[in-house]
Amino acid sequence: MAALYFGHAFVIVSRHEEPQRRHAAMAAATTAVVSEAAAAAAASFGLLEPTDEAPEAAAAAAESAGLAADAEAERKAEAERKRLDEQAQAHAATQRQHAAEAVQQAEAAKLAKAAELARAALPAPVAEATGQSAAGAGPLPGADPKLQLVAGECPPGRRPYHVVMTAATGVYQEWQSRIAYYHYLKQKRLNPCSDLGGFTRLFNTPNAQPDSMMDEMPTLLVKQLGHGRCAECDHGFIVMNRPWGVVQMVQSAH
Repeated sequence: MAALYFGHAFVIVSRHEEPQRRHAAMAAATTAVVSEAAAAAAASFGLLEPTDEAPEAAAAAAESAGLAADAEAERKAEAERKRLDEQAQAHAATQRQHAAEAVQQAEAAKLAKAAELARAALPAPVAEATGQSAAGAGPLPGADPKLQLVAGECPPGRRPYHVVMTAATGVYQEWQSRIAYYHYLKQKRLNPCSDLGGFTRLFNTPNAQPDSMMDEMPTLLVKQLGHGRCAECDHGFIVMNRPWGVVQMVQSAH
């Protein structure tokens, strides 16, 4: 009876303990899930101390964040260096441009001053071909007595030639033209009966365009050759404009 009793009691107990163990296991699992969720939520708000794995994860995150911050700082520093380099280059280019402009202005002022001096040195066209001084007292100093007017006429035997001076555009050419014409007038004034005849500036210019010196000296406008290789091109030799201008002068009514 005791065995049956214990066996019966065991069976009875076992039947009652089995559901209790299942309920305990389910409760423990639920508690674990809830605990994990609560721990995660608390950790997100910084309410829990990190577990054993948290320091490593935090260190890795901190290292990654530090590397990202360093990379961003380096990128900004590189961008700033590039900006400063570009600014310095632009400033240097501006300085070079200003220096070049200053040199050009100085050269232009120098040439303009020389041209003004040459223009001021031109003799007045009043009675300059008579060979007389301003007071009418006879030949000018340096004149040849044999080449002076006699009773308003030159002695026989003269063989005058015409002076043709080729010229082109530019301040330098204008300066040369004025100086040459000045000495032409000077010789005509000193020796009016020499073989020195008329004067023509053969002015080569694109499309035969006039310039500001048309009223200063006798000028014939002729076309300037184009660049390159053609019937009316300079073939890379710009001095070809001189004989080309003479050809045009011969063909003209001048």
